[in-house]
Amino acid sequence: MAKKLIALILSVMLVLSLMTPVYAVEKDVAATKEDTRTVSVGVINYLTDELGSTGWQVHYWGGATSGDADMTATKTIVKKSVGADYWNGDEQTFTMFTADIPADATGFKVRNGNRWFGDDGKVGQVAYVFNYSGDKALYEDEPEPETEAPATEAPATEEPATEAPVETKTIYVGVINYITNEIGIENFYVHYWGGATSGDALLARDGANIEYKYVGYWEGQQQTFIMFKTEIPADSTGFKVQYNNERWFGEDGDATKYDKAYVFNYDGDKAIYTSLDPSVTPTDAPEEPTEAPEPDEGAYYIIGTFSDWTVDETYKLTKNEEAEGEEFQFTGLALDTTDQFKVVFEKGNERIWYPEGVGNNYGENGEIKSDDVYNVYFRPNGDGGDDWFYNVIYVVPEVVPNPTDEPEQPTDEPEQPTDEPGTEPVVEPTDEPIVGETTYYVVGSFNDW
Repeated sequence: MAKKLIALILSVMLVLSLMTPVYAVEKDVAATKEDTRTVSVGVINYLTDELGSTGWQVHYWGGATSGDADMTATKTIVKKSVGADYWNGDEQTFTMFTADIPADATGFKVRNGNRWFGDDGKVGQVAYVFNYSGDKALYEDEPEPETEAPATEAPATEEPATEAPVETKTIYVGVINYITNEIGIENFYVHYWGGATSGDALLARDGANIEYKYVGYWEGQQQTFIMFKTEIPADSTGFKVQYNNERWFGEDGDATKYDKAYVFNYDGDKAIYTSLDPSVTPTDAPEEPTEAPEPDEGAYYIIGTFSDWTVDETYKLTKNEEAEGEEFQFTGLALDTTDQFKVVFEKGNERIWYPEGVGNNYGENGEIKSDDVYNVYFRPNGDGGDDWFYNVIYVVPEVVPNPTDEPEQPTDEPEQPTDEPGTEPVVEPTDEPIVGETTYYVVGSFNDW
């Protein structure tokens, strides 16, 4: 009997030992799912245009662990001011991201690769990151969650008949960058008609997508378009892009044929239409050149407020043949104290900014002291020296010579004395000097001292 009892006890202990690890694993999994909290971050739109919507992280600390959590872009767009010290207090556009971090973390900071934004934040705050003379962050307390009233059982009612979902199709729209720089990226719509319904569909940014396209103007140069997209009913027959019911772009588009529009302003608001189907001919397609174009070697341009931040042949830099090393110049640039500019290299779809980044335009921090006409010198290799703006740009009033010119040397030799030393007449002192005056004499070997 005792042997049977011992065997029974051992069997029970074996079963319990096998069950315990399973319980522990299930408990750890539940804890992993529950012990996190969500941090919200707004990234200003020009940073998502520059860096994209991936690669953003929240670095956290203060709990049992520290580390980095990947940020995920949402469809939420927020317009807000980050203070009177920036952009005169005007509202800026932020794309909202979220990241899940351990619930016991106490601090966090936003990063993208090796770029860190602003001071440290506290968990429980929303961060808004931007660049203005450096990478910065604004922290605000998260809004209090709304408390829901306890659910009450509604009286039983018959469920209404569900309508069949409306089939839709995607419309893509490119808005030329100088228009988005002027009026922002919000309140663009696609107006549609011709099907069972008509209306306006709000355009949203298509990720961080940017396209370069030739639209038949600007002497054949490609332009930069910020890409958007939206859904309209699949039975629509026509569509047109509009901004806030204030600006309408171009002629009507055929929604049965086209699913893409590029809008811009050139002597009026215009649009061309095309399709993702390569067999569809776009509207206003530029004529094919009869001769093979010359290879595009690329060129340097001054680009700024005076050119709506677009490349313009008017502001193309030329090689300074008199300079040592690689140097380009532009003479006779009229600037006022509110202007800002940079230099860009453009070759096909390639564009390089000098200097790179944001918050470093020439003129942004008072470099232009007076309204005047200036000469601009540019050294792409960054070897201009400390007195050059970011070692690449040098600006002087037009009347000042090229900084690489050597100062002119005098051409005339100084006149040499014609008489031999010692031949000049010696003034002998008078026997009776005038009382009250001091007289000085030259004495030496030539007059026996």
